[in-house]
Amino acid sequence: MKFIKLKYFFLATFFCAFLFEKTFSAERNFFPGNDDSLKRVINKDARTASIMSAIVPGLGQIKNKQYWKVPVIYAAIGVLGYYGVQKNAQYQKYHKELLYRYSGDTLHQDASLKTTSTDQINILKMNEKKYRDLFFIGAGAVYLLNILDANVSAHMKTFDVSDKLSMSIRPRAFYCRSSIFGMAGGVSISLNFK
Repeated sequence: MKFIKLKYFFLATFFCAFLFEKTFSAERNFFPGNDDSLKRVINKDARTASIMSAIVPGLGQIKNKQYWKVPVIYAAIGVLGYYGVQKNAQYQKYHKELLYRYSGDTLHQDASLKTTSTDQINILKMNEKKYRDLFFIGAGAVYLLNILDANVSAHMKTFDVSDKLSMSIRPRAFYCRSSIFGMAGGVSISLNFK
């Protein structure tokens, strides 16, 4: 079991390294001969935040000064990991019980499962395996979203949110032939760039 966890860990690490290498090579080709230092600084900050979050979840958010996200990340990974471990323990319990029953070993069988049939134990085992896998996939998804959030937040630090940009949302009535009253309601969204 530990070998499988280690294998998935190394697979995820190599996948992240592959993605970062592709990002670096695409970025080198994107700005050939361009000396625009602001773009380089922004991309360097985003790259640094992503790498920091890949190494230690939440470190990129700390670099971006979004401290409130760190407990959310650790709570999500912790809760999903905890339930994944609990489901794995149940899965192992049912798996061992099935092994004992198929081998005919009545000495090591679980007393709480004596009234449960072998088919029911097999169904319980597969159910626990499904939920275990879902919890671990969820924890992995939170880890990847953590990296993505650090990258996007670092890119958005220089986004223009001045008063020159505005958006207004207003209710609006307009003519509609298919309506009984000839009018229909809607929403008007207008963007203003000054």
